[in-house]
Amino acid sequence: MDASAAPPARILVIDDDAWILRMVTAVLEKRGYKVETAADGEAGLEKAFAMLPDLVICDVMMPRKDGWTVVKALRAQPEFAFVPVIFLSALGSDEDRIRGFKLGADDYLPKPFRFEELDLRVANAIRRRQRMEADTRSSLRAPAA
Repeated sequence: MDASAAPPARILVIDDDAWILRMVTAVLEKRGYKVETAADGEAGLEKAFAMLPDLVICDVMMPRKDGWTVVKALRAQPEFAFVPVIFLSALGSDEDRIRGFKLGADDYLPKPFRFEELDLRVANAIRRRQRMEADTRSSLRAPAA
């Protein structure tokens, strides 16, 4: 492996539907991402704080803590300010999507969804995060004027 190559992006998928967890994990791992999963919002928050993922994919309607609560808790922490969050949800109304964006979600994909579309949205979110991190590192190394 090339020493200059970045490690695979770490993605946390939080959903109480075991089939969704398996399918999303399979699609993302096939693309080379490292995927962790959680079956409810409370476990998802615990994993997120332990691993600091590069991206979070989260259902809205889940036991113990719903997705709204998860995103609100993540956005309250400075280390999650730039971690993209994609909601996957059966709640597809305009009001639900707007609520998700107001809470700090970066994207919202209503269920049922096409795995190809999720794959593209994930790739775009990861690319934006990596570009932002590179720009930040570059500006920190730049000499002061």
